[in-house]
Amino acid sequence: MADRMLCDYCLEYAFEPANPDEKPSCPGHLPPEFINVQDALWKYDKKGHLQTLLMKLKYQGQRNVGIQCGRLLGRKWRFSRWHVPRIKWKLVPVPLHWGKYWQRGYNQAEQIAIGFSEETGVPVCSGDCIIRNRYTRTQTGFSMEQRHKNMQGVFTVRNKEELANHKIIIIDDVFTTGATTYQLAETISCTKVNGIYIYTIGVA
Repeated sequence: MADRMLCDYCLEYAFEPANPDEKPSCPGHLPPEFINVQDALWKYDKKGHLQTLLMKLKYQGQRNVGIQCGRLLGRKWRFSRWHVPRIKWKLVPVPLHWGKYWQRGYNQAEQIAIGFSEETGVPVCSGDCIIRNRYTRTQTGFSMEQRHKNMQGVFTVRNKEELANHKIIIIDDVFTTGATTYQLAETISCTKVNGIYIYTIGVA
């Protein structure tokens, strides 16, 4: 495959599985009650293979990294006990502020969601369904309290009907403290959805 960025050797040996026992949340994380499942492909390795890979996705324009990882993430979900067929699912990539989108040219979470959708058939929500209201600076170095305060009121659901009566899978590249994905999930939980799941490539 021309768009394949990871070889079989890397997939077998370069990364450490994040949640091999398939628990409702990755070890070390306890999601809020409105989150059904929080899962990831691999443990995040600062200055390691996964960080290098995700840097290529976010800052070097290599969108195919996101798409291939999204397919792998979708395959993990599809063969997990969390996958329930014959009900309505919807993918929600964490939105970027338009300023970051303009600067980068794409949303890395959306690339992951595209791959996930290709693997599973679950549709991705429309681009204007949920928006990011304001530009937020990087949260590196912030305390947990500062991170959550920084994310308050960041997201708005503009099309509640698109999400209503669906199980929602939030997609992002890395899960660290959960400040971003939990705030998005809390915003979505105010609509009439049937459950919220968080799936990421890496988890810190």
